[in-house]
Amino acid sequence: MKNKMLTAALLSLSLFAASGTAEAQTKACVESPMTIIVPRSAGGGNDLLARLVGAEWAKTLGIDVVIQNVEGAGGAIGLAQAYRAPADGRTVVTWSPPGEYILEVQGRLPFKTSDWEMIGATNSDPGFIAVPANSPFKSVKDLIAASKDGSKRLSVGSTGRTSISALEVMLYEELFGVKWGLVPFDGGGDINTALLGGHIDFAVREGGFYASHPEQLRILSVASSARISELPDVPTVEETFGEKVIYAAYRGLAVKKGTPEPILKCLRETFNQAAKSPAVVENQFKNIGFRYEFLDAQQFAEANERQEKVAEKYRARILGK
Repeated sequence: MKNKMLTAALLSLSLFAASGTAEAQTKACVESPMTIIVPRSAGGGNDLLARLVGAEWAKTLGIDVVIQNVEGAGGAIGLAQAYRAPADGRTVVTWSPPGEYILEVQGRLPFKTSDWEMIGATNSDPGFIAVPANSPFKSVKDLIAASKDGSKRLSVGSTGRTSISALEVMLYEELFGVKWGLVPFDGGGDINTALLGGHIDFAVREGGFYASHPEQLRILSVASSARISELPDVPTVEETFGEKVIYAAYRGLAVKKGTPEPILKCLRETFNQAAKSPAVVENQFKNIGFRYEFLDAQQFAEANERQEKVAEKYRARILGK
């Protein structure tokens, strides 16, 4: 695999506080500029979120914030670059559990996920099970029944074989007592195309189907503790199957462990302020299609731990054993 590094421009998006901003409204935790490394290509989900949140964070920090895209090896190259940087708070990395832990299990990282401190997150997209709008499956129970009657092995689309989505498929197979034919795709757009074209029976994905429901795709369930406001007509897994399932894609930010405590505290405080700004709260879902949910450092660390436990449960399958 080529170690393709896309330094998409070290693009400083004018992410800085205006010179006339009162000192009380900003807090320079570190010297300018601060870099947010996105271990993915420009235009992807983590990139868009980093730019949206980074613009507001720059205002509360009072310094330039530069977005640097470092693509390659499923995120491992960018994560390794962030790890090599000094633990001084000037290098932050986007964090999407349990993706980082999966890379650790595969031996593709020079560190452990425990070597990082969470800053916080503004996104939580719960897992969906979706079928085409004209599918005969009207509920998760219908899907389970069809999976067990022996007439056909149903095909399920996910992003990759060892991704967050693939882990959710594994979780459902164990929970429902079924076995599906996993069909991996490079991205969510490819899954949508295959699903609409009838090339797969259903798909499992975290978020991403909002705009297609219910005209094109029917979302059968949401993996959250309660129905979400974005899809009030979609029942939870617990409502349809009786077992609670909480599984989501989280997107946030982290810094290297060893960052001085005063700097770490300052970064978290200014991030929290930026994450709760109207520009993020009101525009995140509208502008980039990610469901807004604020998680402070502790909440994000707990979410990270929950996701890692799921990944650890399926370690053997992640390693292809």
